[in-house]
Amino acid sequence: MDPNQNTPPNYRNRKPDNAFALDTKLRQFPTMESPQGGFINLLQNFVPEMQPSPPPQPKKKKEKKPAQPTTTQERVPWTKEEEEKLTETWVAASEDPIVGDSQPYGSFWEKVRAIFYELMESETRNADQITSKWRDIRLKCTEFGGIYNNLLNIRKSG
Repeated sequence: MDPNQNTPPNYRNRKPDNAFALDTKLRQFPTMESPQGGFINLLQNFVPEMQPSPPPQPKKKKEKKPAQPTTTQERVPWTKEEEEKLTETWVAASEDPIVGDSQPYGSFWEKVRAIFYELMESETRNADQITSKWRDIRLKCTEFGGIYNNLLNIRKSG
């Protein structure tokens, strides 16, 4: 091998140098003299006295304006006649032989409202009131149907 070539050093035959030798010299570390009175006195000299902070002031609450109804109509309870007419209307609109089950949601409820207004001979209820009332009726009918079916399925012993 030519010594002028750049070759990596051979670490196997290398003699250890003093890089990892133990330092046996005694060293003097700077000493810090404690102040008169010890640690507590030191804290009092460097940390300002803690004064109790004043109690937090309550935040001023913004006064809320009373919610104003979006409509000026009073809540009028549904009569039994209106509830019966609404159920008749829903059955008539849902069993339409021409359109059947493939009615879009909007057109179905337009048909229900039109038939309901015709049967009641007035437009006393708006679209939201009609759909909301039908939702209540449907939930009560579903609950009743579940209870009724459970009672039918009770097997008598003996």
